[in-house]
Amino acid sequence: ASSHAFLLNALMPVVEFIHPMHRICSVLEARLFHKCLDIVLQPLKVAARIGRMMSDPAGNLHHCFTLLAAYIVDTPEACMLACVRGKTSLVTMASYKDFGDAFQHERHTGARTLSQLSRIQCDPNDVERYFALCKDFRLSSIAEPFWRYRNWPLSDPANFLMPEPLHHWYQKFWDHDVQWCKNALGAPELDFRYSILHPIVGMRHFKDGITALKQVTGRAQRDMQRFMVAVIGGAASRDVVIAVRALMDFRYLAQAPRITSIIQDRIQATLVEFHNHKDKITEEGLRRGAESGSALNHWFIPKLELMQSVAPSISELGAPVQWSADTTEHAHIEVIKEPASMMNHQNYDTQICRYLDRVERCRLFKTATRLSTLGDADDTHDQDLAVEDDGAEDDELNMADDEDAMAILKDIWSSRRSVPDFFGVAEKLRAALPGSIPHPVRTFSSGATALRVNRRPSIKCISIDKAAELFDIPDLRGALADYLSREGPHAQNFHSFGRQRHSPPGAHLPFSDLQVWYKVRLQQKSYHDSSSLEPVFTINACPPQSYMEMPSDSTLMIASVGHTVVDVRLIMCPISPRGLRLVWDDRLLVYVRQFNIVPQQQANVDLATGLHVLKRVTCTSGEFLGDVLPLDQIKSYAHLVPHFGEAADNRFTSTNGFHSAQSFWLNRYFDKEFYYALSL
Repeated sequence: ASSHAFLLNALMPVVEFIHPMHRICSVLEARLFHKCLDIVLQPLKVAARIGRMMSDPAGNLHHCFTLLAAYIVDTPEACMLACVRGKTSLVTMASYKDFGDAFQHERHTGARTLSQLSRIQCDPNDVERYFALCKDFRLSSIAEPFWRYRNWPLSDPANFLMPEPLHHWYQKFWDHDVQWCKNALGAPELDFRYSILHPIVGMRHFKDGITALKQVTGRAQRDMQRFMVAVIGGAASRDVVIAVRALMDFRYLAQAPRITSIIQDRIQATLVEFHNHKDKITEEGLRRGAESGSALNHWFIPKLELMQSVAPSISELGAPVQWSADTTEHAHIEVIKEPASMMNHQNYDTQICRYLDRVERCRLFKTATRLSTLGDADDTHDQDLAVEDDGAEDDELNMADDEDAMAILKDIWSSRRSVPDFFGVAEKLRAALPGSIPHPVRTFSSGATALRVNRRPSIKCISIDKAAELFDIPDLRGALADYLSREGPHAQNFHSFGRQRHSPPGAHLPFSDLQVWYKVRLQQKSYHDSSSLEPVFTINACPPQSYMEMPSDSTLMIASVGHTVVDVRLIMCPISPRGLRLVWDDRLLVYVRQFNIVPQQQANVDLATGLHVLKRVTCTSGEFLGDVLPLDQIKSYAHLVPHFGEAADNRFTSTNGFHSAQSFWLNRYFDKEFYYALSL
């Protein structure tokens, strides 16, 4: 949608029927919708039967058949398209009493629906009687579905109505999972735990909690999911936590862009695990009516039954994440809502089409003029440039032209929210001529991780002792001395934790001043696709007294060095004394404090939450264990949530909760890429 790839095909009529029965009015609306679809999609049906010659991007012609592969809709509209009534599965033969079963029921195919319709001996125009006769088959009395086989070969609702993540999974999380957790912990406790989580740049901070929210978007639901398992861990009963965690694993695994047979089996296994522990939710009275508030002992949840169809559908339709309604929702904004907001609310059809036509013409004109300007500039440059080696220079110029042209097209046609490419910047800096860029290099990459600090340090020059006092790092001088003794003359060693401090606190160093940065930005490549870049995360390392003054959108991230989780406390670079050049003065360093995994019963993770429990490492004297490492040794970001226990300390706030907690959850649900790295 953000690439303007969608075109408006038709506007469906919105009518008000005057029949006194509301249910019959709904039937008439559904019949009208099917009839409109039958008319609008007629060219595709013809092409599906006899084929049509189409050209690919290279201009080659192919004989194509337009089969109905997928129809992306929410649950109520999907039921309308499948021609079934409410409280009935749209893809299986399950009724509402079977929605809580731990297995997939027999598929409700389009052929079965058409066969049932053929057995109804009544004129479809007698709507009330026809509706009554359809009750035995749990059909919605639509006599002529738009997808009927003789008009559209191989079209079947059981196939093209695929799992839809936004409405089927995210909405279910808000409607049910959040309510179970609220009832398990109590609304005040759940809200308080969310409110004291440390704010993170680019993500919503629920400073007032989550239970009183009214307008909840898919983005807000996603941000809630990041923390829910860690928030309820240790407070809700074990089986309830396992059930909530199993559904969370289901959502994260099912949203993977590439799903193997092993992941497919794990998706199904998470559902089995949920059904094995779900009874505890009803036993504790956590599942309650939305209006009555009374405890419910049944599982009449349509979206829960639809989850049984996810794993089988992957073999037929591929990864479910490609069918999310996020794309079509954004397309609806661009081709309907935005044009409608620019008009006088008269003659919608003509005004919307005219608006879209003019916007596209302006975009094409802008593309043509900017590309033409680029070509004119290149011609002028070629006339003024004397070239000896024509072949080599032409190749370089052509590559530059291609890059400029792609930049123009990307600027005009791509998403408004572009992801920066730290890897590309690092590669250019690596290839730059010596002396043409400042040292230390501010942007660099190591493997699948790229790091970037600001060009200007937050503190241009500060003595080591003052930095130790400002950042509350009493062993900074000793840690630097140990680093230099391990580093040797080559400055290329890999440093590990756990070594005893050898240097005294007042150890002599070959330098006396440091450059200091308050933050570093980190970017990683996608776990499933190394050519895809992930959004940037910020790791803050401000002085301790600044945490209380940090803006609400700041973040405290924990970096993972190899297989060790650390707290980044200081980002620095030694300054060589005047007249000398040290081997370390072009390498960024970090002072970090280590976390250790707390062994659990029979496993390294908590069996209920599936999360690692961490504690800060301390020396025999009780002081936190710290060390100095090269910044490029940070390989990933991580997120820790305080282990609140049965009741969170009411003295905690969003600024002091992390620093006051004694133990933490390593929250693998914080980000899907991080989840895949730890779970797959």
